[in-house]
Amino acid sequence: MTSIAVAAPSRLATDAALSVAHAGGSAVDAAIAAVMVAYVTEPGIVSALGGAFVNVWAADGSPVVIDGNCEMPGHGLPRSASARGCGRWR
Repeated sequence: MTSIAVAAPSRLATDAALSVAHAGGSAVDAAIAAVMVAYVTEPGIVSALGGAFVNVWAADGSPVVIDGNCEMPGHGLPRSASARGCGRWR
């Protein structure tokens, strides 16, 4: 196995990621394990409704960026979004 580094909000989340990685999981598998544990152990910090940017490298070495952030309706939406029916929640 290659070396792995894990950054997570708690020791429990870190241990979950390391356990998955040592069992043969990928870095993405390990990250998902850490997030799942953090949902339960760190609810004030981690939320399923939060946003995130994720950088991963595919097996061929090409980078993949996942933009998990979302726009809040009515808060700084461009005019084109308003034209599509997006607007303030009432």
